Amino acid sequence: MPQPAQPTWIQSAIRDHQQALLRQAWRLLGDMEAARDVVQETFLRLCRAEKARVEDHLAAWLATVCRNLALDELRKEMRMQTLNAAG
Repeated sequence: MPQPAQPTWIQSAIRDHQQALLRQAWRLLGDMEAARDVVQETFLRLCRAEKARVEDHLAAWLATVCRNLALDELRKEMRMQTLNAAG
């Protein structure tokens, strides 16, 4: 099944920032699969964002979204560990 065409600016963002975001997420999470999931969600959010609202600060926007998603994942893991320990 063919992939829908993505705007060039999103393809460029993925090419230019994916590796740095993956390193950032991996450092926070310590789990490469979880880091890949976070980076994928970061780019999905970019696809939904308005170009005019993010293009002037794209790298910072991506880094912030990626960090926040990774921290959310850590919080979720901590809640699960707390529930498992209490159970």
